Amino acid sequence: MRLFKQILISTFFIIFLSCSQDGNVILVIDGEKISKTEFYNWMDSSSFIHSDYIQRNTILNEFAGKYLLYKEAKEKKIDQEKNFFRHISIIQNDRIIRFVMDHYIVPPLLSDSIIHKINKDTERRVHVREIRIKHKFSAVNPMDRSPQEAKKIADRIKHRLNREDINFDEAVSIYTDDQNMEFRKGSLGEISYGHISKEYSDSVWANSMNTIVGPIETKYGFHIIKVGKSDILKVRKKRNIAQEIKKGKYRILENQMDYFSEELFLQYNVKIDTNAIEQLWGEVTKNYDVLKKAISLDELNTIPFETPLAYIKNKPLKLEWFAKNYSAQPGITASRFKIPFSLLVTLRDILNRYLTEKWIWNTTKIDASMLHDRLTLDYKKQLYQYYLHLLMEKNSGLTEAIILNRIFMENSNNVVINQRVIKSIN
Repeated sequence: MRLFKQILISTFFIIFLSCSQDGNVILVIDGEKISKTEFYNWMDSSSFIHSDYIQRNTILNEFAGKYLLYKEAKEKKIDQEKNFFRHISIIQNDRIIRFVMDHYIVPPLLSDSIIHKINKDTERRVHVREIRIKHKFSAVNPMDRSPQEAKKIADRIKHRLNREDINFDEAVSIYTDDQNMEFRKGSLGEISYGHISKEYSDSVWANSMNTIVGPIETKYGFHIIKVGKSDILKVRKKRNIAQEIKKGKYRILENQMDYFSEELFLQYNVKIDTNAIEQLWGEVTKNYDVLKKAISLDELNTIPFETPLAYIKNKPLKLEWFAKNYSAQPGITASRFKIPFSLLVTLRDILNRYLTEKWIWNTTKIDASMLHDRLTLDYKKQLYQYYLHLLMEKNSGLTEAIILNRIFMENSNNVVINQRVIKSIN
């Protein structure tokens, strides 16, 4: 026993010497070196830097308690519990999506040329008239026709206008799906750049007055557009266009995300079967009155439906696959559907998130090493929090301070603080 203690003391002495020579290691817990970076990711770096020597040691002891509790949870395999797995999956899925947004999708949108173009295009508003041909998957007031049928009608309208078989007023009267738009002769009034979609805006702003544009597809259907006069805005507020793009204004970000989705679908050979989704929606309307109360994903999953809704590299994906994957994706679980468009968008979103997680670890277009470190930290911190709450639920008399003090006291001999480093931090 005495020999074991001597070995233990010698081991920690060697670790301490090694630790004191490394200016980045702030403490060692159970032989594991903890860097200043990881410590600051757990604790408030500003409070630590502005604390005195005694306060810093208190903060380090608190951190050691948190880290030891995480390690205890790991040893007890708390991380294998179903609830924790779902919890961490949601957090890490969101982290991956945000990382791809910040490091791959958004940066190309902030170039000087794009900002200059938006700044110029937003100087004027354009009067627009349109004929909109809707279909089953249109976002507003869908019509009982397939997207393919809607596209054929839109092509026919454009062809007749080009041949001057009919004028625009006549085309609106014959083909529009909206009586209110027919009454207004298809007028949307003056619109700002990015009012509907990037492709829509770019087509309008690139053409002169009285030009017929289209068909252009948006989530609302297919559009045949007549460009009207434009008016220069006299008074304009000073804007940070880069920040506005990041927040989704002008539909630039939306367009880039759609482009990224197309890239993923092409790379992984993904196909969505809209006919199968139509069939599923038919089953939905048989069982639920969606006009009175929209259906949730959980309710949708109770409908027996075996037809594949999509394919990845010819592998069929049934409703149960989407149900399994949506549970690990933040925000989607709150989705409810009244029209097929909402269902289609959600299924695409589930696929996009699933494929993004696959793509990030295999692509050479983005460095994911920083993401890996962040996910590792998320895992540790969330496991600590999850285990802490379990302990407090089991014993209402326990507080976080009591639990951390207990585990630190039990393991204080296994914690080595690099005093030289904490004195030198300023």
